[in-house]
Parts: sequence; C-alpha cells; structure tokens
Amino acid sequence: GGHAFYVETASGVSSYEHPNDVKYKGIYVEVKNYLDRMQAGGQLEVYGMTADSLEAERLRLREVDALIEKQEEDLRRKEEAMQQEHLLAAISQEETAGQREAEWEKRRDDVLKAEVNRLRHNEGLKLQEAREQFVVE
Repeated sequence: GGHAFYVETASGVSSYEHPNDVKYKGIYVEVKNYLDRMQAGGQLEVYGMTADSLEAERLRLREVDALIEKQEEDLRRKEEAMQQEHLLAAISQEETAGQREAEWEKRRDDVLKAEVNRLRHNEGLKLQEAREQFVVE
C-alpha cells in the first residue's frame, strides 16, 4: 500500500516498475560496454578521458548498477507482497460469498418455518371453529 505503480492503458497491465526503467538500464549497459571496449582498445585518451576520470565513471556506473539491482529486488518483493494480498483478498471474497449464502439459507429457512407455523395456526383455528360448530349443531 502507498507505493506508486504504473498502468499501461492499452493492455491494462500494471507494474511497480516504471516503463522506462528497462530502456535506461539498456542505455547504461550500452555505455558501460562501450567504455569497456574503448579502454581495452586504448582509445579513451583520444576522447579526453584520463585513467582517473575513467575510474571515477566506472565507480559511478557500478553504484548506478547496484542501485538498479536493489530497486529491482525491492520491486520483486513488492510484487510478491501484492500477489499475496490479491490471494488473501480472493480468499476473503470466497469466504464472504459463503457467508452470504449461509445467511440467505438461514433467512429462507426462517421464512419457511414462519410460514409453516402460520399454516399450522390457521389449521388450528379452522379445527377449533369446526369443533365449535359441531358442538353447536
């Protein structure tokens, strides 16, 4: 509860993961691979990157990668919790439906019992009237 989630309106699919997360992680991996290739080929100095600036960028990229992995793990946990909540809600709905059905059956039984009692009472009254008429005649 209380966490932002995103809904793709065309499909109705919802997710805690921002739709652009995959895109930006892909860009990050591309840039990281590019820098790794450039360093391996000794071409980075051509683009004005010193060994120190390259190492600083590597550390920054590792931190970004670690942050992305942590966010992914958090999202996985949230998704599992959300699935658990949905399961509990479905179970609760089934229990509620069962309770409603039991209450309906009890009400139906009460109405039937009341009707039987009313009919018995009416029959008793008719029997009493018949006895009184029989005695009078």
